Amino acid sequence: MGRQYAPTLPALSIFDGVSVEYVRPRWGAGLFGGTQPDPEDFGYSEQVRDYGVYASFRGVPGPRHGWQVSTAVIRSYDDGELNRALACYGAEAE
Repeated sequence: MGRQYAPTLPALSIFDGVSVEYVRPRWGAGLFGGTQPDPEDFGYSEQVRDYGVYASFRGVPGPRHGWQVSTAVIRSYDDGELNRALACYGAEAE
């Protein structure tokens, strides 16, 4: 709860809100809801609201298995109007 950075969701980045996540060694899933900070002064703003769900999958823990794939469905509203709805994914490897 509060200002959060969302490394699993690069399309979202930073938001003010609530997220709940269930994490296992090889996978995780979560949901979130909140607002985006004001783009001019980075203060609290209620203009843009984001909601979504996500899942992530990871390789076996260890030095040679460092990878993660994430997918999400996000809906964003600007002053109550649908701003964007997207399905996205991200991948990273060590």
